[in-house]
Amino acid sequence: MRYFPSLLVAALAGAAISSGCSSNVAGTQPVPIGAALWTVTAGASASAQALQTLRFYPQSISVNAGDTVQWAFPAGEPHTVTLLGPRTTLPAPSDPTNAVPAGPATFDGSTYVSSGFLLLGQSYRMTFTKPGTYTYQCLIHPGMTGQIAVQAAGSQHPANQATYIAQGNAQIKTDLAAAAASIASFPYAAGGPHLVAGM
Repeated sequence: MRYFPSLLVAALAGAAISSGCSSNVAGTQPVPIGAALWTVTAGASASAQALQTLRFYPQSISVNAGDTVQWAFPAGEPHTVTLLGPRTTLPAPSDPTNAVPAGPATFDGSTYVSSGFLLLGQSYRMTFTKPGTYTYQCLIHPGMTGQIAVQAAGSQHPANQATYIAQGNAQIKTDLAAAAASIASFPYAAGGPHLVAGM
């Protein structure tokens, strides 16, 4: 897990947001009748945004076909929720379209979808319509991945939302504590861990 006390990508996210590019922010994409809404957190921060975690909380959840997952982006570090669909490779980090939303608000594994860059209280919703196990990732932070296991409609959920929230909050607490503790090791030894600032 890497922690960045400062970021440059926020400028790109701000540009995308100010240019009118927005994803299906919470409340604009209705949840299908009879389906459940699940919440996942994308990243977390502390110390006035100086400490940033690069993880989805929780990293994996199980939902039913027809359910909707909503990702919350509370931190100042932007992230994306990106599902490749039939694509076999991620777009290049320099691809300017990474910053803007792509694809529909439903996912069945057959198309590329992405939230674009989101941060600071924004959110993104996706309704999963076909059973399967889907891995998603952040286009900005390699290795920041999550997984949605989609069961058949009407299946018994293995956990409820409260359980997932508790799991996510526990991991956030652990990750932020690790980030804070990393500062105590300054000055850093050659070849050891390092902070990145003013990228």
